[in-house]
Amino acid sequence: MSLFHYGPSLIPTLDWQALIESPPRRLGVDTETISVNDITLLGIGLCEDGDNGFYMTVDDPEFDAVIMLLQDPTISKGYHNAPFDLRVLRQYGVDVDNVDDTALMARLLPEPGATLEDISFWVCRQTKSMRT
Repeated sequence: MSLFHYGPSLIPTLDWQALIESPPRRLGVDTETISVNDITLLGIGLCEDGDNGFYMTVDDPEFDAVIMLLQDPTISKGYHNAPFDLRVLRQYGVDVDNVDDTALMARLLPEPGATLEDISFWVCRQTKSMRT
């Protein structure tokens, strides 16, 4: 099995099963490819709650479960640079209508940059200021 987990969960396999059995209303999604020019899909990262993230390679026996989540039009999917990720995922028939793109959103904000690193810094700074 090629499922990887990042986060504070002590039993990530249970969190993974819960994600599959009770799909969330919203998912953060990222694809990993060989390169920008060779868009052969290596794996997909998913995050539903901001704390626990999962990454699954395409050779995993449960990879179809990830694709089913991405095909579900009732789940809102957030990508950074959605046109690239959706082009990579086109062959899997994923939903293309219930999609948000943080790169596009960032370009509409009065922030100096729209890269994922820029947005991560901005969101982290905002989140910390909201907690205090």
